[in-house]
Amino acid sequence: THQGGLILDGLTELSDAAAESLSKHQGELYLHGLQTLSAKWLPHFIESMRTGDRTELSDAGAESLSKVQGSLYLGGLTELSDAAAESLSKHQGSLWLQGLTELSDAAIESLSKHQGSLWLDGLTELSDAAIESLSKVQGDLSLDGLTYLSDAAIESLSKVQGGLSLDGLTYLSDAAIESLSKHQGSLSLGGLTELSDTAAESLSKHDGNLGLRGLTELSDAAIESLSKVQETLYLYGLETISAQAAKFLLNAKGEVSTYLDLEAIANGDDEEDDEDYDDEDEDEDYEDDDED
Repeated sequence: THQGGLILDGLTELSDAAAESLSKHQGELYLHGLQTLSAKWLPHFIESMRTGDRTELSDAGAESLSKVQGSLYLGGLTELSDAAAESLSKHQGSLWLQGLTELSDAAIESLSKHQGSLWLDGLTELSDAAIESLSKVQGDLSLDGLTYLSDAAIESLSKVQGGLSLDGLTYLSDAAIESLSKHQGSLSLGGLTELSDTAAESLSKHDGNLGLRGLTELSDAAIESLSKVQETLYLYGLETISAQAAKFLLNAKGEVSTYLDLEAIANGDDEEDDEDYDDEDEDEDYEDDDED
């Protein structure tokens, strides 16, 4: 009986009898090339199959992996057949497919039926039909690879019943923001670098966590509106705000996550510190002048 690490990456199939024997192995076991395995043995060998490093997946392999309970990491895949997508749509749990850069409309239609979080961050464009399919997703959906979406597409995706991440978008019209304000669930728009007062007013009605990490500045009016968000508001990118804006955030209806010291800013301490710093700099300049 072999003891220690065992590398069998060349295997693509494993019979039940062979699986039973290998299940008794004590030590590291590598089955990175394994494509098909009966549901009975999946719990025993799922770690050895290293699904996260897998770059290819046969239709039969997808059928086997669809039976995995819990998160399924397939971020290494760059291609997925329609049949494999149909099988994976039956998986229940988080499904990571962020390595895919293209998917047929048929494959997306299948994956839209998946129950659980769906990560498709490698996709950079989607057809109208694909958008319509994804609007029916009932679970978290991440499409961070998209850099542009029409107002009509945004309106469709706002119907997703779960968290929605669109961090690749750097611009959204006020009309698109109005559509997203009707979305229910966590909403991440971390790519936005500007937000109008009108858009902020719309987002204040959003029901769920709201991520706006890319914004470095906001008007007092925009911050007053956003302070009405009921859930957690993420504003990690903010670099400076007024004392009044800080007070709005300190009295926000939901939790506010930011790197700024809101208490200090609201009390004017931040400005005083800056003045002290400036005075020190000026003193140093005077000393340098004296030495000259």
